[in-house]
Amino acid sequence: MKYLIRYLVAAGLGGLLAGPVAQADLTTPSETLAKDRDLKIIQGRTIAFPARMTRLGITHGEVRMFLDIDANGELVDRLVVAYTHRDFADAVKAAVQTWRYEPVIVQGRAVAATADITVKFETTGVVVVERDPMDAPLAREYAFRAREVPELDRAPKALKTPSPVNPAAAGDPPLTGTTRIGFFIDEHGRVRMPVVLSADDERLGWAALVAIEQWRFARPLLNGRPVLTRATQVFTFEPAKS
Repeated sequence: MKYLIRYLVAAGLGGLLAGPVAQADLTTPSETLAKDRDLKIIQGRTIAFPARMTRLGITHGEVRMFLDIDANGELVDRLVVAYTHRDFADAVKAAVQTWRYEPVIVQGRAVAATADITVKFETTGVVVVERDPMDAPLAREYAFRAREVPELDRAPKALKTPSPVNPAAAGDPPLTGTTRIGFFIDEHGRVRMPVVLSADDERLGWAALVAIEQWRFARPLLNGRPVLTRATQVFTFEPAKS
């Protein structure tokens, strides 16, 4: 199962990121999972305030990014979903490649997780960023942000949508219930950063994740141009009809 982890991030004095310092929450909407260890980010490089922004007289900015960390603690994907200025996004992207990650441990087992981090740049002071639910609209003051499906020219056309396999054990009746998956569709129509937002059963959430990672879409378009898009999909698991 891949879990969504949201971080509070503090920006240090002089526009340098002090590092992800707040505790992570490992949750689903319905329950708080018993965990032995949160995702741990070990900062390898501080994030410097871009010199070009200083020369342009820009004193603050913000970047929101998703990091996909596997059960071995490896960074397997990163996705910028919003920024106020591209230079800030480039600074964060360069830094996260140098960080080390220790995976989430749940019931003695390492699990994959998606960290949702927000970095605020300030030339002075310390800024704490409040948590922002994945499915809440992104602020419109970002110069770049993932778009919502209703904003697009039309809903993205699904090209490949394999169905989830019911995860019931052999000989057992099929599991029933629903799960809701949040994910991004990138400018090429690929599914990125899928996470379980809710699930009646953890096994259903896993089955839905495995399926949706294989989905492909036509490029989502806004004013005729490909854009990063945020979407959700609900899967309903029902007994096979006789």
